[in-house]
Amino acid sequence: MADNDVKNRSNAESGSDMKDLLSLFPRGYEKHFLVIYTILVPYVLGLLFFLFTIGEGIFYILSDIPYPVTWLVGYEVGAVLMLLYMLKNLFFGLKN
Repeated sequence: MADNDVKNRSNAESGSDMKDLLSLFPRGYEKHFLVIYTILVPYVLGLLFFLFTIGEGIFYILSDIPYPVTWLVGYEVGAVLMLLYMLKNLFFGLKN
């Protein structure tokens, strides 16, 4: 019975306190790396999206796309990937 109670506790109750997320950042530089990740990850996702969908693998097409457009597209691609991951866990991640 006690094992079942532990499995049903939420992350907030278990005391994890985002320790897994903080392991991505070097100690003392969390704010700096959060800004770097916020800027670079959507930009790289946008570049990859443009490279393989619009550019068909041709690199010089990337020089014509402005930075804000690339970042916004990458942000949306990242959001769609996160939503798909959540839906996958919702439908296939539940085990009784």
